[in-house]
Amino acid sequence: MTMRIIQRETTWLWLIVIIGALVRLYRLDFQSLWLDEGWQYFMASAPTLPGVIERSLNPIAGHPPLSYLINHLFLQVHDSDFFLRLPSALFGIGCLPLCYLLVRRFTVTPVAVWAVAILALSPLHIWYSQEARLYTQLLFLSLLSTLCLCKAIERTQLRWWVLYTVIVTAGLYTHIFMAFSVLAHGLWTVLYHRRHVLAYSISTAVVSTLFWVPMGPFLLESYKIYRLPSRVAGFSWGALPYTFFTYGAGFSLGPSIRELHEDRSVKFIVQFLPSILAVGTVFGTLFISGIWSSAKYLDTKYRTLCLLSFCIPLLGTLAYSLKPRFTFNVRYTMLAFPYFCIFLGIALSFLYSIRNIIGIAFAFAIFCISSLSLYNHYSNTWYSKENIKEAVIFFQKIAKNDEFILSYNEKYTIDRYLSNKIKYRNIQIQSTENIVSGIITLFSLQKMPYAYLLLDRDWTKYIEKMIYNSFSVCVEKEFNGVKLLKLYER
Repeated sequence: MTMRIIQRETTWLWLIVIIGALVRLYRLDFQSLWLDEGWQYFMASAPTLPGVIERSLNPIAGHPPLSYLINHLFLQVHDSDFFLRLPSALFGIGCLPLCYLLVRRFTVTPVAVWAVAILALSPLHIWYSQEARLYTQLLFLSLLSTLCLCKAIERTQLRWWVLYTVIVTAGLYTHIFMAFSVLAHGLWTVLYHRRHVLAYSISTAVVSTLFWVPMGPFLLESYKIYRLPSRVAGFSWGALPYTFFTYGAGFSLGPSIRELHEDRSVKFIVQFLPSILAVGTVFGTLFISGIWSSAKYLDTKYRTLCLLSFCIPLLGTLAYSLKPRFTFNVRYTMLAFPYFCIFLGIALSFLYSIRNIIGIAFAFAIFCISSLSLYNHYSNTWYSKENIKEAVIFFQKIAKNDEFILSYNEKYTIDRYLSNKIKYRNIQIQSTENIVSGIITLFSLQKMPYAYLLLDRDWTKYIEKMIYNSFSVCVEKEFNGVKLLKLYER
């Protein structure tokens, strides 16, 4: 009987992981790189590993170097969007068995199966698994560190503490928000495993030495560079409901990211009320039910660990956006997301045990919402990233040998798609506030009567209005989220 149960568990796990892998690798490179991915490519495409480290230790890099180094190694296999994004997909796939193993340590098999199935088909997790950024890598290391901490506490063996220290250090070298997981681990250790507090303290002291000593000055300079002006609000209360909405439906259902940047009024949001209510009802009911019924499935100490691991990244990101005046963003809360899935898995198991039809109905509702969101993700260009790639290809087809392309924030993404021999014709305007004077200055310095301008992420069309008021525009070609304008001096 034991062997049959193990075989059944293994079969379910492999089936879920295979499905999760397929949806993460499917059309991995079909969308253009966007702003942040263009930056990731620039950092990772240095000729050598020391070159990547040198670029990543520049304060404008924004993040520690580990993800850039991993991307660099994959680009050595093949310089393509697919291989640039492949590490994110692999880390995303790796999160699935880690989530299963973690939940299985806490509770019964059905909860683990439900939780990992929800994670496998999550539109939000798939989105970041198909983006050349560091968030699935961070999530993978966070889950792995939690598993190692549980092992270290249960077995009291030095090797597990050493492994925990190494993984946490790697997580911090991926993103500074790994500290939220470390904080959750520390509070949990103090509350339930006080005899291991010394071991935990030694581990975090070693981590601090390995990370903060070399990276502290770099992070301080980055903080000074990227801090928003004091007049800019980094957080709005609408961000929290939107975060929970994306936990359930991702970015490909309801209003698109572009629409929300353009208009967040109640009048605009109301038109998406059916999808918002559907997602809120299904996932809200399950999440609240999961927290309430978790006492039945989890020991108090593991329930506390899940709650701490869910709440601290959310509250930490909120505090981060309030005081330092950085922007609150869903991706910064990704460390909380697996525990959201765990509570949903608990709820489904609980409802299924009460009455099969209720559990099946809620599982079917999750499947329908995820399927619709994924369909939009793969086929509906309205929810796609800005199509810089097609705009650059069009420019290369029509531009003559002496024509330049200008941008104000997409230089590295444009460079990614320009052929090497004409990359010198890509010029970045340094300030969006003085973009008109910047273009006029370039016209004078380069002695050119006209140039192409790539406009993207101009949510309010403020820059576009400035351009039309100051220049003659004779060509306007629109792509998804992008405009290519040919400007003449008046």
